[in-house]
Amino acid sequence: MRSIIILSSFITAALAGVQLDRRGCSQNKCLKDFIASSANAATFCATFTTAAVTATTALPAYATHCSKASRVSSACSCLFTAAPSPSSSSTTSSSTKSSPASPAISSSSSSSGSTTCTCTAYSQIAPAVASCTAITLQDIAAPTNSSIDLSKLKANTVVTFAGKTTFAFTNSSKFNPMIFGGAGVTITSAPGAIIDGNGQAYWDGQGSNGGVPKPDHFIVVSKMTAGSKIQNLHIQNWPTHLFSISGCSDTTMQNLFLDNTAGDAPNARSGGLAAAHNSDGFDLGSSSNFVITDSIVYNQDDCVAVTSGNNVTVSNMYCSGGHGLSIGSVGGKSNNNVTNILFTNSQILNSTNGARIKSNFNTTGFISNITYSNILVSDISTYGIDVQQDYLNGGPTGSPSNGVIISNILFKNLTGTATASARDYYVLCGSGSCSNFVFTDVSITGGGVNSSCNYPASGCPRPY
Repeated sequence: MRSIIILSSFITAALAGVQLDRRGCSQNKCLKDFIASSANAATFCATFTTAAVTATTALPAYATHCSKASRVSSACSCLFTAAPSPSSSSTTSSSTKSSPASPAISSSSSSSGSTTCTCTAYSQIAPAVASCTAITLQDIAAPTNSSIDLSKLKANTVVTFAGKTTFAFTNSSKFNPMIFGGAGVTITSAPGAIIDGNGQAYWDGQGSNGGVPKPDHFIVVSKMTAGSKIQNLHIQNWPTHLFSISGCSDTTMQNLFLDNTAGDAPNARSGGLAAAHNSDGFDLGSSSNFVITDSIVYNQDDCVAVTSGNNVTVSNMYCSGGHGLSIGSVGGKSNNNVTNILFTNSQILNSTNGARIKSNFNTTGFISNITYSNILVSDISTYGIDVQQDYLNGGPTGSPSNGVIISNILFKNLTGTATASARDYYVLCGSGSCSNFVFTDVSITGGGVNSSCNYPASGCPRPY
């Protein structure tokens, strides 16, 4: 059955709207009954009085969970206007007609009990998240200081971005433009849909290191579990780091096209540097049984960086313009264990690094069972393969420490080219902190700076 949920403006008192979280409406089953049949509920609420309903038999058939008149009154107040009294019903009706309202959510219910909603305005998203299990976000323009919050999706919800999603400028480094979460949920897009992060309003060559305050992560992925998927998204022009992934398990991110190439060129604020900076594609921590696959990333920093977690697979990636496929930096954080990570069947082009593992100076941690296999690198400008234990305040010092253990590292069939400015290989381990590094069928050539490896004892890989 087709129905329309009438929403209010956030600033209009005459219509309280279905903004459940923000309006303090009690999210009980009675209210959800009214939301599911809101077209009929509008007529009922326009004439409802608490005196007229003294038993559930006087309620409409769809209000199966409304055992108390007070709950009916609350539902009507939240969805439409305050429940009218007999003497004020005509006045209230007139007031309602003259009050501005947001566009309606188009919604429908299926025989399986799922509810489909289409949102065409930002104000409709929160009620859709609270009530629907199939949500389309069509041409959403998020206002200043307004996140697209999909962190409390119902289990197995499917969210589809359609058209172009845009974001107004928000002058804050603590603001998260989008938040994803849920169990068994899918976040995807319709063909041709684009999510644009408005990076040009923020880019100044400094990224998260200073300058214009910028959202530190464009999309926070938190507590996605139970076979959740993020897939088929086209995202462009994010301000700094794109995905911050934490507290997730049994989740797959796939078929993503991430394009920050507009930030490659300098702008008036970047002092001759690329305008975009610190634009990591995927930053993953404290997550397990996680897959990132079949994706293309054009950016100016790490394509993928795993800072903590267990059993993570990164495969079939095309990474261009950034800092490569990275472990770290590790050490000095709340979680400093990185285990059982596989990077495989991927290409890294026009990047500063190919495969990189880095730990922070004078910290502790554990990095083990890391595999880079079937990786092709091309035009690498700093390090083809890089393992460093000397990072301090984000940069290398040349003096490694040994508090982070790095063991059981396999580089297999990692081949390609570096530029004249690069070292093909660079390994700088602390005393006794590295063990069991294996290089099999590894060949990177073209680097104009001598390679340097203080571990293993046999030195850097030799051409085969």
